[in-house]
Amino acid sequence: MQDRPTATELLEALRVFGEAGDADDKSARARFLVRVAANVAAIVERELESGPRLLQEQLSSLAALLDREITGQLDHAGQLELFDELSAELSGRIAGGDADGGPWRQAVLAYLRANVAARLVIDNPGYDAKERA
Repeated sequence: MQDRPTATELLEALRVFGEAGDADDKSARARFLVRVAANVAAIVERELESGPRLLQEQLSSLAALLDREITGQLDHAGQLELFDELSAELSGRIAGGDADGGPWRQAVLAYLRANVAARLVIDNPGYDAKERA
């Protein structure tokens, strides 16, 4: 998607962790760190599998919210750049008071909720089920 750390940064951290680790260390801390590394790998896997589709969906929703049209085919970098641009526009409108009331406020809140839910699909799947339990 578009958050930090990126999949590349996560993979770099895993590489550094792997290079620094002691394969013979069986301590509780070492076991914990291995579990953290496995979770990071799972996040990267979900990012690679679902990230491009979710970014496209978020970009389309954001453009619709701002009444902007996306023209032409954008590569991933172009999508990220446009998403950042539109996100800055949304932030500016929110800061300017455009979302303080009325129907556009409800549309902004719906977009933000959907945006967070989409990010959680990658970062922490099942989070919504945990909240209801």
